[in-house]
Amino acid sequence: MCDTKERARPAEVTDIGLAQQFREMRHVQICNRIWPTFAIKPQDSQPYSHGATKWEKTVERKIQAQGIHHITLTGADRQTSIDFWEGLLGFSLIFDQPNLDNASQGHLYFAVGKGQTLTVFTDEARKPQTDQLEDKIGAVHHLAFAISQSVLTQVSERLDERDIKHTGIKDRGFMNSIYFYDPLGLRIELASYRFVPPEGATHGDVLAEAHRLRVEREDHAIADVHVADAIENIMTKRQPRMSDT
Repeated sequence: MCDTKERARPAEVTDIGLAQQFREMRHVQICNRIWPTFAIKPQDSQPYSHGATKWEKTVERKIQAQGIHHITLTGADRQTSIDFWEGLLGFSLIFDQPNLDNASQGHLYFAVGKGQTLTVFTDEARKPQTDQLEDKIGAVHHLAFAISQSVLTQVSERLDERDIKHTGIKDRGFMNSIYFYDPLGLRIELASYRFVPPEGATHGDVLAEAHRLRVEREDHAIADVHVADAIENIMTKRQPRMSDT
């Protein structure tokens, strides 16, 4: 079912040619789309005439985003960002240029995988702060980055080497995570999935099916059993077995 609402109506359409053009441009409504959104519908199935005023109900069209392009942080001095993002987390610094909106600042770009970047505005007059950023409405709670299970086993030791406090590994049901803070007080998560999606599926596909099973079974949170059953369901749908026919 589509959620619709009335658009603002003009007092009347006084141009007969315009009314005719609107009639010719009418389209059938498909959920979440009416093309064009300003089409009008003849009243009582009769052609529009001079002074027609009845507008068809429409919905606002989405602006469909396709993923995260980049994330930009307000940093301190240049070297602090390089030491953390490249020196600790291994994200390569791929280029450095002035902040195009503020020439007094630098702008670092780090490659964080899959063609995406994390960028940092730097200012040599700013120094790292030790206070953790406040959890308040509109603030970023944390940034999470993917690591392998093998790397996860090494994270605590390598953070300890740098005297960086951390939570230790936490069980999140379908993944394991560890949390700590960057030099500017931003919470960082390193996360590792505990499953491999079936061929042709994504982690999101598996988690969506696992969530459906969790809700159906009235369980509190996604656990290994939901993930295991979700993988089986996806595999069965994509490659039916003779025994199931």
